[in-house]
Amino acid sequence: METNAPSVCPKCGSEIKHIPAGVSKTKVDKFGSPAKYNEFWACEAKCGYSWPEKRGVSAPKYDQDKLLEAIKIVNENVKIAVSLLKQLTGQ
Repeated sequence: METNAPSVCPKCGSEIKHIPAGVSKTKVDKFGSPAKYNEFWACEAKCGYSWPEKRGVSAPKYDQDKLLEAIKIVNENVKIAVSLLKQLTGQ
């Protein structure tokens, strides 16, 4: 990808480094798989500047602990439903 990304961070003056496209270590997509991201350039000092600059609405952020707790509750409810069906059908 050709770029006109700055070589120096316009926020803090640090160097800009290229981040190749890849898979997030911390974010998941709507299916629970690691989120993929396009290549971008970011400030080495981690001041928050990146290019291309993020535009529009960002994806919702999920609290993984709350999500896991909700999954556990659903699994428990499924187990209860299966148990009740077995009782009703005599299995």
